[in-house]
Amino acid sequence: MKYDVFLNRTANLIGENRLLKFVIVVLAISNIIFGFLTFRAVSYQKVVLIPIGLKNPIELTGDYLSEAYVLEMARMIFDLAFNYSPATIKAQYELLLTMWDPETYPRYRRKFSAIEDEAQTGKLVSVFIPQSIQHDPKRKIIRATGKHVLLLEGEKVAESKMAEFAFTYRIRAGRLFIKDMGEWSEVKGTIPSEQGGQT
Repeated sequence: MKYDVFLNRTANLIGENRLLKFVIVVLAISNIIFGFLTFRAVSYQKVVLIPIGLKNPIELTGDYLSEAYVLEMARMIFDLAFNYSPATIKAQYELLLTMWDPETYPRYRRKFSAIEDEAQTGKLVSVFIPQSIQHDPKRKIIRATGKHVLLLEGEKVAESKMAEFAFTYRIRAGRLFIKDMGEWSEVKGTIPSEQGGQT
């Protein structure tokens, strides 16, 4: 019997096993490194949009929205909420409620239904002309100051005054969700106490 052939074959198998173990360890380490790099790349990924009518691009990154996007959304939200007639209020509020945070949605659904009924039975027309819009990104508050006019039956001025409306929001998955909305004096009360002291 030739023992040296047997020993060489076992030595060859042991060497092969070592080489295969080394290759598997290298592949596992490279997969972990590439997985980490892919995760970092996705977390730094930006979506840049240039919608019609805006001069500046809009950036969406995780829970960050660019200032241009937030202010454009604010204009649209204030327009939907405070510029209505009996014929348009239902469609506007349905669209507005699609932007609402699920936690406060039921309360505002009831509130908007009451405003709809009041506008349709009283034939109220609301016009809000914002003069300034301020954004506080840390507290996630948007305030608009302007002239608010309520017209009865589209003609008689029921109320005309300077008003300050605001809404708080949160960002989830690159989308803005409204949490609370109304006159600034109402919304200010919904902000947590450690932040609510600032105006």
